[in-house]
Amino acid sequence: MAATQPAAESSLIAGDTRTADSESRHRLACIAVILIGVVINLLYVLVRCPLDLSGDEAHYWDWSRHLDISYYSKGPLVACIIASSRWLMGLLAPNASLDPAAVVRMPAILLSVLTSIGVVALSRGIGLSWRGVLVALLVCASTPMFTVGAMLMTIDAPFLCAWIWAHVFVVRAIRSEHNLGWWIGTALLVAVGILAKYTMGLLYLVIAVAILSRAGLRKRLLTRTSVIAGAVGLTGLAPIVFWNAAHQWVSFRHVAGQAGVS
Repeated sequence: MAATQPAAESSLIAGDTRTADSESRHRLACIAVILIGVVINLLYVLVRCPLDLSGDEAHYWDWSRHLDISYYSKGPLVACIIASSRWLMGLLAPNASLDPAAVVRMPAILLSVLTSIGVVALSRGIGLSWRGVLVALLVCASTPMFTVGAMLMTIDAPFLCAWIWAHVFVVRAIRSEHNLGWWIGTALLVAVGILAKYTMGLLYLVIAVAILSRAGLRKRLLTRTSVIAGAVGLTGLAPIVFWNAAHQWVSFRHVAGQAGVS
């Protein structure tokens, strides 16, 4: 019996070591996936890109030359991001002959990195091992929205980034006892996401489904802080509403037309 106990302890220690080594390898693999994606996207956009701006990108680029608080079909965020990229590139490399399309698309690469980090944070936040995180990253990298969004500067790049990080903050808010900061962060992300794409408002539907389906979540989600945060998140609609009030509510009629509602 005395000899058996040390052997069992050694076996447990060896098992823990193998698990730790496996987690470390998968963590490094996650970092490698993100870095490889950045390098590929940079090479594609800066060196080997055969494509001119897409129709949507050209549309948003034109908006970036005439900044406003909103536009007929979208909020102002994508135009502001492109305008910021143009200004920053002009400031950092005033004499460089950069392809204008590359200048427009550079923010998409940065946003894709932030989105990938958000996938990692969300996966860890819900309790996945590093192996599970790696699978989540690879699945995301194989989806058209994620892949194209890393190369083309459309509304989907900032929207997806805000969407993922809002979920990260909601999960943290649910699991934290002192969650005011997490709810404030969620509100800000929702507001920013709405300025990119109105679909960001569907986060409220996701939370509503969680409240209705999980009784244990109701106490965590239906608090005064979370309700106030939800209201603050809707402030992202303010510039859109103000602009539409001065332009015959054209955005609402545009969205209704796309939905088949006359």
